[in-house]
Amino acid sequence: MNFFVIMLLAFVISSVRADDGADITDPGQVAGLSNLQDQIDSISTAIMSCMDSGKDHKTCMCQHNDMIAEFNASVGRLFSNHPELKKFDLVRFRAPDGMWVSQSLEGIKRQAESEQVCE
Repeated sequence: MNFFVIMLLAFVISSVRADDGADITDPGQVAGLSNLQDQIDSISTAIMSCMDSGKDHKTCMCQHNDMIAEFNASVGRLFSNHPELKKFDLVRFRAPDGMWVSQSLEGIKRQAESEQVCE
């Protein structure tokens, strides 16, 4: 499950413009991608804060399972509402705050499809 936190941190690229990938400008697609980025940021912050309090990674992941489940559902909705995004791996878009964001949609899909086991 450490992989999840590492992947979340890897997706949090708020000011780097990559050399490859697709620039996304459609407002609906940008809104969906921006929503995913906000969720990634929130999950990452919550899990890291939990771990900083002394809890182990698995406990923190399970403690925030509702946030992760909502993220996974949001990923499904994004690709359902915008199937044209399925053909891209790396995408870039300008977030509402004006910063460029790069995301690996392949990585996001893999993460959303991974299973988390909580007791």
